[in-house]
Amino acid sequence: MSNCYQAADLSPDDPLPWVALLGVARIERYGPRDVNSIWREATGRDRWNREAYLQMLGYLSPQEGGSSAQVLDFIDAVRPRIPTDAPCAAAELTAYVRQYQGLIAQRGVQALTAGELWRSGPVAAALDQASALWVKPGFFGHAAVLADLNVLAYALCSAGRASGAHGAFQILRGRATYWPWHFGGDALTQFEQQWARSERSRSRR
Repeated sequence: MSNCYQAADLSPDDPLPWVALLGVARIERYGPRDVNSIWREATGRDRWNREAYLQMLGYLSPQEGGSSAQVLDFIDAVRPRIPTDAPCAAAELTAYVRQYQGLIAQRGVQALTAGELWRSGPVAAALDQASALWVKPGFFGHAAVLADLNVLAYALCSAGRASGAHGAFQILRGRATYWPWHFGGDALTQFEQQWARSERSRSRR
């Protein structure tokens, strides 16, 4: 922690020490007031910092002592301000994928009805917008575009929209990320199976 503050003092305009401190806050479970203060420092220097948004999603998640309601409140608060092509634009869809996987992990009725998540209003709207925009040539210019397209492809396949994931798979061309594909087994195997399913669905149209 002290190293983060020292780095921040040495480079006052750099958001990275504050983003790293958000990671420390997750591990040590800082209180909300302290975390919000760190969040403001990070995003005050880089408003759309992708990693800062993902760190907040992790801190607020049920798996780390938060709740699904806190995650959704955060998404509701930041959604209107985020440009559709910002580096953190995938934060909303990432939150929904994590929520979906959390429901599956609970097994029982929660797992059986998890697919309904993708048909709820805000979630379906986010998926529709992402599938329409993210696959446009040059739409995203940030370094993590492949990670975001993996999230999109996974979400579309999970929502039963394999044919709609075709555009994302075409851009990815086998470049799979460990998350979120690992949830159903070996990440690359899951990716390749869904890619093949998308191709079949597309050919039947």
